[in-house]
Amino acid sequence: MENIKRTHEELQNNIPDLKGSSEKNYLYHEGYVYYSFEQPGARDATGWVSGGEVFKRVKDDGTEVTAFDKTYNKSVETASSRHMYSYSVPAFADGYVYFKILYSRSNDWSDDKNEWITYRVKADGISDLE
Repeated sequence: MENIKRTHEELQNNIPDLKGSSEKNYLYHEGYVYYSFEQPGARDATGWVSGGEVFKRVKDDGTEVTAFDKTYNKSVETASSRHMYSYSVPAFADGYVYFKILYSRSNDWSDDKNEWITYRVKADGISDLE
């Protein structure tokens, strides 16, 4: 099987989520594209609630879409608290793709909190998160 390296423009055409993104917003490794995707949000009675964000893996031809459900988080902001999730661009190291999410919390009744949540997946196109 021939390994074809696709251009940024081809990836944007094959993967609708990448339209309008720059090459620095995703990891392209061995025929797969790894990225985070934010879903639309809405307002509810407590304040602004985003639709959430999730890390995805997609074959570079636009097939074999995997959304890693463990990485799905909603950012919530109310009058007295804020919970935000910031997704980093996935990185490749030691045969794994690493996904990092920064969780930030601030509220009126306890200390602020910032912590990184890290997941990894073997870069073989079939493994699930560890």
